[in-house]
Amino acid sequence: MIAPFNFELILDFHADWIKFIKLQLEQLPTLQKEDYIDIPEKKLAYYYFNWLNRAICPKPRKVHISKELNCPASLRGGMDLIIGKIEKGEELIPHLSRKIKDINYSDQLLNDWGVHHLHLGTLIEKDGFVQRNPRSCLKTLH
Repeated sequence: MIAPFNFELILDFHADWIKFIKLQLEQLPTLQKEDYIDIPEKKLAYYYFNWLNRAICPKPRKVHISKELNCPASLRGGMDLIIGKIEKGEELIPHLSRKIKDINYSDQLLNDWGVHHLHLGTLIEKDGFVQRNPRSCLKTLH
């Protein structure tokens, strides 16, 4: 029996994958199209997954504090703020390095040890990140 319709079905999984990755990149909060428009297609997925690894997905977490931690009183407010955000599952991007805006950046502390570092500032600056103090970062296991 001959089908009543004659279809030519063309599948292009690679093009669909690239389109999907570009749609995902458009939704990332710290990136602009010009940040990734010139990246070769064969590297887009690498950069996308690298960025996802560097970001911290907002979800409630239990915080464990080492008995050995000695947080200076001047940084305690920032630490308490971050602990509250982590426990509530709030967005932590403002406390990450501003390098999260660079899709090409490779965070060696995270890649080698699985440790994110968070800035303990309490004031949000115009660029959406907390005010930095070189002595105000908290290292957390991923």
